[in-house]
Amino acid sequence: MNNDNIYSKLTPSAKEALTELTEDFKQSLVEKAFSIAQERNTANKEISLRDILEAQQPIKHTIEKEKYQEYKRKRWTMLLSLSGAVYAVAGILIYLYQNKKFSLENDFGLIIAVLGILITLVAFLYGQLLTRRHLIFSTETSTKTYSSIESFDIVKRWQIIEQLTTSIMKSNNISDSKSNSINQVIRYLTENFTSNEMEYLKIRELLQTRNKILHEGYYLSDNEKKQYIDIADDLIEKLERAKK
Repeated sequence: MNNDNIYSKLTPSAKEALTELTEDFKQSLVEKAFSIAQERNTANKEISLRDILEAQQPIKHTIEKEKYQEYKRKRWTMLLSLSGAVYAVAGILIYLYQNKKFSLENDFGLIIAVLGILITLVAFLYGQLLTRRHLIFSTETSTKTYSSIESFDIVKRWQIIEQLTTSIMKSNNISDSKSNSINQVIRYLTENFTSNEMEYLKIRELLQTRNKILHEGYYLSDNEKKQYIDIADDLIEKLERAKK
């Protein structure tokens, strides 16, 4: 089912709400892009495509951080409870030792209390183990999801690079057969927008990385992501200036 068919199923109120949410997101995105442009001292002149791309670049949500803080608060609360239980057991044992008149009839209640506290301690430790395992699994899953989304930003940037290059080729009266050929687009890009061997190699490396992400599910380190996103954004900036 294509997007038009899906959109047609929305009720009038749903369409109105969707439009409002879209406008809110667009306003937030533009404001963030404007802040980025201000940092580059270009805000008075323009907000570029690169600014928009950087503004929408996904970042780690604070939800996971809040979850971790909540986990720490619960952990401290449980540790205090554990400390209280340990002191209670120690107090009962000391009491029995000091009296030296232990008998099953007279101290049966204390034995039950000790067993109850020990069961509580075991349950606490087991609960802490399960909680920690869940936190580790949740963190790993979130990290992989974030990594996948951010890596896909490189794929999306390469798509923009191809679109801009194709548009420039057509504006220079290059035939549709060439401007619609991926190989010709890449050739035009490397021949006209690289001034040295290093820039040429960066573009080829960016393309290879894009292919590995798209076809092999390749995950990048944080440094690699930043490196390739910077390369792509610099190239997009060149293409955008050329298109003007």
